[in-house]
Amino acid sequence: SETLVSLSRIDFAALGIDVEVHIWDNARSVPAPPNPNFLPFLWRYLASPDNEPLSKVYNLLVRESTRRHVVIFDQDSNVGANFFEKLANSIDKVEADVFVPVIRHGERLISPGRLRWIKGEALRSVATNAMLPRHFTAMMSGLCISSALLAQLAPQPFDERLRLYGVDTRFCRDLARHGARAYLHDAELGHDSALRST
Repeated sequence: SETLVSLSRIDFAALGIDVEVHIWDNARSVPAPPNPNFLPFLWRYLASPDNEPLSKVYNLLVRESTRRHVVIFDQDSNVGANFFEKLANSIDKVEADVFVPVIRHGERLISPGRLRWIKGEALRSVATNAMLPRHFTAMMSGLCISSALLAQLAPQPFDERLRLYGVDTRFCRDLARHGARAYLHDAELGHDSALRST
């Protein structure tokens, strides 16, 4: 996947980041883990032929993590060392439960947004390196969540009644309900989506 290829190019040791990647291969009839030498860091591979709901996948993977923070990426995220440098800098300087990147589709800002009723609404612009308002929403890709918050939301931080759409919006609503602090750092991710190209 694009995400694994881009992660494989990052020297996490040089960044001072102890990383472990958990890979979920959904709907694969025959598991196809990466070549053992492809990823230059610790990784785990899980596969399921059942096309599990994203919420269930997220819950299983965050329970497996032993790190202080968990970062979730989609399979098509193109992420570089600069993203992690900015994220690590924010984690070192800011007391927050969730660290949110800026996500754009082309020039258009698509995340974060604000909660309006039960859906998210895009914002025209955002101020980075600032705390987000209580009623924000964000896409899951690139979201960094503290393990302390995940423990507080356990056993299911992600609502398993939702399969694919709405998982991120519901998670952000739950953050607001629990008074979690979210910080918008200045790293950016591009996002390609058929839903946004039509």
